[in-house]
Amino acid sequence: MSFRGAEPRGPGLFRPPLSHIRPMTQPPVAPNPQDDAELRRLEQRLVAARKELLETTTRTRLLHTPLGSSRAKIIEVRDELAEEVFRALVEEGKSMSFLAAPGEGEEKADGTVELPQPDDDDVDQHGVARRHRDTRLQTALPSPRLQARLRAIAYDAQTFETEQGVNILYIALGFLKWHEPRDTEKPRYAPLILVPVTLTRASATERFKVAYSGEELGTNLSLQQRLKDDEGVTLPDLPGVDDLSPNAYFDDVAGVVAGMTNWEVQRDTIVLGFFSFAKLMMYRDLEPDRWPLKGGLRDHPIIRGLLGDGFRDHHEPLAPDDAPVDALIDISSAGHVVDADSSQTLAIGDVCAGRNLIIQGPPGTGKSQTITNLVASAVREGKRVLFVAEKMAALNVVRANLDRIGLGHMCLELHSHKAKKKIVLEDLNQTYQLAPERHRTGQRVGDRLRAVRDTLNAHVKRVHTPLEPSSLTPFEVFTKLARLAGAGLRSPDFQLPLARTHPSRQHGQRNRTGCSPGGSPRRLLRDDSTGEKSSKGR
Repeated sequence: MSFRGAEPRGPGLFRPPLSHIRPMTQPPVAPNPQDDAELRRLEQRLVAARKELLETTTRTRLLHTPLGSSRAKIIEVRDELAEEVFRALVEEGKSMSFLAAPGEGEEKADGTVELPQPDDDDVDQHGVARRHRDTRLQTALPSPRLQARLRAIAYDAQTFETEQGVNILYIALGFLKWHEPRDTEKPRYAPLILVPVTLTRASATERFKVAYSGEELGTNLSLQQRLKDDEGVTLPDLPGVDDLSPNAYFDDVAGVVAGMTNWEVQRDTIVLGFFSFAKLMMYRDLEPDRWPLKGGLRDHPIIRGLLGDGFRDHHEPLAPDDAPVDALIDISSAGHVVDADSSQTLAIGDVCAGRNLIIQGPPGTGKSQTITNLVASAVREGKRVLFVAEKMAALNVVRANLDRIGLGHMCLELHSHKAKKKIVLEDLNQTYQLAPERHRTGQRVGDRLRAVRDTLNAHVKRVHTPLEPSSLTPFEVFTKLARLAGAGLRSPDFQLPLARTHPSRQHGQRNRTGCSPGGSPRRLLRDDSTGEKSSKGR
């Protein structure tokens, strides 16, 4: 989730006397490289970190999809043309359903049945059979098995998108049959074109429909890197969706692998299944050439801290955790939009001062509130914020907090179905069309807030100030009275006019021995018949 800031406005977060605190508008300065050896070391670590994100083993379906497996949660499409499926799904935006195999076929070991020879010989002006230009995808699964697998795939796809905000369901068009150098006997099958799709049905009695989700298509980066490492060949990049022709791309791939023994481009092998691209996107984002910084990505302070010698934080903490924060934070310019206690306020202040820190805490301790205040404070200072979370629920909580206070329009959601290009552009346009109002905290409002805060602080100070000559605070007196009331004892109905003149030492003695209203000491006796204490004059 990204947040868009406006022009910097208003005073800074901190009072001017705190000269050791860097204002939020001044970003942390990246340290200068010490020597070429350090730069080379950083580059090597960055390359190694990127390779860890890129799965190049055959455990990933991007390098080997188990075609023909009865246990894999995939649906293989038979007797269809990849070019026509791409045209119907992507170019024309149609939804397509799945056809089960005829019931009279003999079931094989992988759970499929042998399809009969088609009796449809009608072709159009392009020579394409009519059965290839409809919106039904033929499978070799019997109807009960097909429906069970469709239900399982639809449930898993919805669960993954709900929890992590990422769609990993694709229709793979075309596969590269390839072999590992160490195992030339066992073929591997890697998808070439992956079309992100959704799988839904209107009701339990309706057919499942698959449709193009509108997300961008990308190159199989795992296959591209594996071919480069093993064979020294470069898999062509996938063109943009408007310029993509599956058959033309298959021709390009076939030309690249033409010299490989027993390698083959299977153009019309089509599979519906799960293919995870999350780490591949991070791999691409960490490509140094994509960062227009002076010196490249290696000069970014966060990257240098992660891959170098850690974070050399030159900023002192704003204050100890148990220190009062009111003297440090200007309430009229703090930028808090939801409640924040003292520890949360200190954390917000440290972040705004340019410190790198980790905030930990169990559920319910206000981490989401702190993030909400951090986002609002940053945007108020003209910053842009990228909020990343593994679970989509964390993003939704912060977004809901901002929606409740009327700041939801500054959020640009870049996850799940909201990451579609069309939706992102519409969201940007909606925010752009908003009236350019600037909400400033007026001086009178700031003065009122400050006056209320000072009144509350003065009350707390009075309650905890010891009173002479007893050296007891009102809070301690209230506590003792509450404890006596809890024990079932009534408050005394007499007064001690001279108590204010007693020195604190005499008060302590009287508290230990007890005193009658007339000033004579008394002792506590136990009534043996009732087991209760009673007092009797000496």
